[in-house]
Amino acid sequence: MTELAYREPVFKYQPERWTIRDQRVEELASHRRRLNRSFCILESQLKGDSDPCVSLETVERIYSDLRLLNEDAEELSGRVDGFDEIVVRDVATNTRVVKSYMDYFHPRRFLKRGNRPKIGGDCVNGVFGKGSWKALKNSCRPENFPHSTLDRATRMLYPMTSRSLDAATILDGVGELPSRLKQDLYNQLSELSRVTDSFCRGSGLMPDTGTYNLEFSRQEFSYWEAPNHLAALDEDRLLCYRPEGSSSYCFFSPFSMIILMHELGGHRAHDIYQSRIMPEHMVVTEEDYCTLAYNPCSEGTALTMEEFGFKWMTANRETLGLSEDDLRKTEMHMRKYVATKLPRILYGLLNLRERVEEKGDAEKDLAKLTGNFVYFQDPMTFKEDNQAGDYFQQLAYYYGQRRTGRLVKKMRKDGVPDDQMMHALMAGVWCDPKAQERFIFEHYLPAIAG
Repeated sequence: MTELAYREPVFKYQPERWTIRDQRVEELASHRRRLNRSFCILESQLKGDSDPCVSLETVERIYSDLRLLNEDAEELSGRVDGFDEIVVRDVATNTRVVKSYMDYFHPRRFLKRGNRPKIGGDCVNGVFGKGSWKALKNSCRPENFPHSTLDRATRMLYPMTSRSLDAATILDGVGELPSRLKQDLYNQLSELSRVTDSFCRGSGLMPDTGTYNLEFSRQEFSYWEAPNHLAALDEDRLLCYRPEGSSSYCFFSPFSMIILMHELGGHRAHDIYQSRIMPEHMVVTEEDYCTLAYNPCSEGTALTMEEFGFKWMTANRETLGLSEDDLRKTEMHMRKYVATKLPRILYGLLNLRERVEEKGDAEKDLAKLTGNFVYFQDPMTFKEDNQAGDYFQQLAYYYGQRRTGRLVKKMRKDGVPDDQMMHALMAGVWCDPKAQERFIFEHYLPAIAG
């Protein structure tokens, strides 16, 4: 493939670092980081150990931080302005988000079943905003769910998926076929890295310091790991298949291109960019990355980078060696990706409601809501042993996509160019959607306009 052209410079729209003027607001932002770090520790107690167990001291520390932060945010509300006011708003929302989750999953005292918070109205709405529970349920209704897109995407991909070779067979096999294909698979990975770098440079997003490592994840999902500068690609997304009538195998790479634009053009660039322009106590690091607070902004931004990436792939179709059919398959896959997560998540939350609140029947409730009366009872599809926090991490894709989509729509209406939009979305990792919107329109866009 020929070299793809890109323009310089990197991080084209990088204004001076913002500053917090009021010392009290700076202390508030610092204390917020302490709260979020404690929540990260709580998550690690549940996920990072072979014997998960919650420390009551950690829980008490979180509630203590919540009380102090709430008091300080209320005291500062209306007494500061400009960027400081936006920071206070973001901290206040961060506090509400964590408290809504803690009150449901880690209450400080035993509550009788009738007095417990509700998973939808109290917890989901508290974490993701008013109306979120209703929006989730409505998205799963037959008239709103993208059944036509799912059917079309599956039919388009079936000739490949029905003749595909599992990536684990290639990577772990010792026979002649896997040995021959293994090098081809790694060559594909190198080419994907080059393509993604070209997209990032062309968008002015390629960091000018440091490098990253790109490997296969072997975990059935892809991710960006900032401390290790590691992008890990789910190897099964790089589909290896044998076309009908052919004796040779080939690879279908557009899905992997989109994924790496998400991980590298999204998460990696976001990590670096926000650390360059935000004040010290507004820079989100791996140690205080509270998934509840920040995932909607982070995943929403990365999903939007997929959309920009697909637009770039379409413009460079011939250079990338992609057919119009390749692009149609990729577009169908992107359109169904987030939606297909929702029934599984909703099932998990309805199970929680049934067990914790003794309300409803999860299978019947979901079947009535979705109109699908068989699929949702499959234990291989809906694993009941999922950690509750996993549901909220996955929901962040849905609510983040909605939130970021509204921002993009507003910027497009104002005539903001695509490259400026991309940078604006990476200007900070925000908990409160209104705080992010105000920062972009009142501070960031005016600053880069000169």
